[in-house]
Amino acid sequence: MKGNVAATVKGTLGRLIAGVLMLLHCFLIGTAVAGDTDDDSTLNKLSISGKLQFDCAEMLKARTSAGGTSNPGTPTNVDHIWYGHTIAELSAESRMFDWFLVRAGFELRQYLTMLPLIEKARRDPFFGNTSWMGFYLREGQGIFTLLKNHPVSIEAAFGYMPYKYNPEVRNLGEFLFRSGTYPLYLLTEFDRPFARLTGLRTGLQMKNDMIDAKIDAFGLIERELRPFNDISIAVIAGIDFLKIISAGCGIDFARLLPMDSRLTIPEESENEYVVDSMPVIDSSTGAIVGSRPVYEHYTFQGTKLMLRATVDPFGMLRGTGSFVDRLLGENGGKIYGEYALIGLENYPVNQQQLQDYNRRGYKLADDRSPWMAGCTVPFWKILDIFALEVERFPGYSPDSYFRQVINGWPLSTSSNGNPGVYDTTTYVPRWNWSIYMKKQITRHFSAVCQVGRDHQRWEFNPAQADYYDFEAAMVKPDEWGWRVAGIFNF
Repeated sequence: MKGNVAATVKGTLGRLIAGVLMLLHCFLIGTAVAGDTDDDSTLNKLSISGKLQFDCAEMLKARTSAGGTSNPGTPTNVDHIWYGHTIAELSAESRMFDWFLVRAGFELRQYLTMLPLIEKARRDPFFGNTSWMGFYLREGQGIFTLLKNHPVSIEAAFGYMPYKYNPEVRNLGEFLFRSGTYPLYLLTEFDRPFARLTGLRTGLQMKNDMIDAKIDAFGLIERELRPFNDISIAVIAGIDFLKIISAGCGIDFARLLPMDSRLTIPEESENEYVVDSMPVIDSSTGAIVGSRPVYEHYTFQGTKLMLRATVDPFGMLRGTGSFVDRLLGENGGKIYGEYALIGLENYPVNQQQLQDYNRRGYKLADDRSPWMAGCTVPFWKILDIFALEVERFPGYSPDSYFRQVINGWPLSTSSNGNPGVYDTTTYVPRWNWSIYMKKQITRHFSAVCQVGRDHQRWEFNPAQADYYDFEAAMVKPDEWGWRVAGIFNF
């Protein structure tokens, strides 16, 4: 009890200090730039932009847990399942001062899925052909800029912000902010290869003719998956040398300051593992009559590490107007990759009698070390982007956050303990792949096509939440799908 009280007090003080520092940071940035001269011609003007996207897709072969969370049942193999979206995005931007910019973005999305949600993959007249609408905040941030148009610039942003640190990635990768620590899972979204973060970002950039170096520091609040409102601290650095070599690294202290340590480190029997044993002493004789285990508990907290690199052999030729420049375009001929260690700390196997919770434990760092590699193929004027990517997903456990959402435990979903998922030990490591193509047809219209196997989940109407499937839809080597989209920007 005393330990819980101390942890709670410590967490409260930590969050209070972090909040004060964030407010002080914004105040100091604002004070530092308040004396700058404003250009009245650009101030207080509202800029509106938007996007209309129509996409359709087909899962040529995939898996689903029939009945979802309410009744997982036997895993169902499905094939030739159509789905798609109609998406309308609207963004607004206003420069309130020369040094302060506000951005907001909203999205209205219509979903359509033909996924059958009953066993034996029969078409259900209601659940198997469903359309619904969703409205989302996609961006809402304020951005301070200090020393604009100088070799060294400083920027601070707060709010809900899109963020991308690996510029060449088109689908796979961006592991640092698109992953769960314990258990490991990865996330992807079609034609949106970035994360959306809530919190504070401070950036320092130094740029000249030879190098472009940047470092970003983050104070983030968890708003996507439970337990909510935990605070993470992250730092990402990158450097571009002569437009030929680009490299970067990052560290994320995920959930470093829990909002409620009882939720971030659940002290429940299903979430415990043995670290030692203690003698059991007979109170009447003083003799040792046996031993009892000493338990600790798995945690959602963890440290993530990331390394990335890009080699562009033709970087200095781009923009010169030469034949090579026209042949390669802006993107062709680049080779890139990314490696991550998701969870620096190892934890032993759960020794519970039922053995349905975390059967493998978190014993090996290699089980939490995904990596990806990719290249952009020159297609002259036929395509603007043609990217090939491959990814190694190392985990023996399913690519799922079922236990995290349903039970609130930092445990993997046991393939043998939950009949609603595949026995993924047969497919380790799992290799994902992606072919991404994009063409800007006119000034305002573009087309995108993507083929492959990634970390996409099935989409469900919130009214059918009990049917939600938390595992990636494509697991086996022969499971894959395609998507095409027409995009109109204005």
